Amino acid sequence: MLISETEYRYQVEEDIKPFRDILLGFFFITVGMRVELSVLYERFGDVLLMLALLVPVKLAIVFGLGRAFGHKPHDSMRGALALAQGGEFGFVLLALSGSLGLISAATLQAAIAAILLSMLLAPFLIIHGEKITRKLIKQDWMMQAVDLHQMLVESMAKSDHVLICGYGRSGQALARLLETEGISVFATDMDPERVHKAGEAGDPVMFGDA
Repeated sequence: MLISETEYRYQVEEDIKPFRDILLGFFFITVGMRVELSVLYERFGDVLLMLALLVPVKLAIVFGLGRAFGHKPHDSMRGALALAQGGEFGFVLLALSGSLGLISAATLQAAIAAILLSMLLAPFLIIHGEKITRKLIKQDWMMQAVDLHQMLVESMAKSDHVLICGYGRSGQALARLLETEGISVFATDMDPERVHKAGEAGDPVMFGDA
């Protein structure tokens, strides 16, 4: 952490990357060796119950934190879906609890299996996160649709303007240059987040592929 504040941080990151990958592999191999398949089969109902509690509860907590810090519902839900699975720190807590005798060996095995299943479920939640978010957070998308419809109606009533396809850094720089010359500008972009931010800033940007 101290070296990360210096000019040598990139070199240090490259030097420790092989060791990081090796230790990460050792960690997951160790976790896999701790799982007893017989216990997983015998207590499969308990594993599913823990999984059903882990993913929704963590999703709700992350979503609530995102909203508490001022993020939009859509962004909070996507972040929550990406972080809903159990993490490596959960294995550490379970190992510590087991060594202290706070939980039984069978419960420990069921909890480890639930975290592993949540990790296997994580890629599917991330891949389909956008579709899930659209179904769960409909109001946010409706508000964006209203804003985009308003921009479309306003743009159709305009003429003698320049249309910029893509409102990234180059598009924004070109728009500022044209505005200084007194030329009306409209822009389109495929990124709904960028369009939303531009709309909040008062820039005439529409969602779509021109």
